[in-house]
Amino acid sequence: MKKFLLFGNAEDEKLGGWGDFAGDFESLDEAQSRGVKCLQDGEWDWWQVVDTRLQLVVKSSYVD
Repeated sequence: MKKFLLFGNAEDEKLGGWGDFAGDFESLDEAQSRGVKCLQDGEWDWWQVVDTRLQLVVKSSYVD
């Protein structure tokens, strides 16, 4: 498993936890770029990136 985990989904399809897992990435930029693209394309309403070493959400975005 890579360092950064991306979670995201549409609000009406939210599954919670690992159900919203969308992939693992080597860099924060890669994970964030994928989340931003899915938000811009209308696929998702929210996304979060978790740093597995810090065990914290390090980036996130939500549609208002």
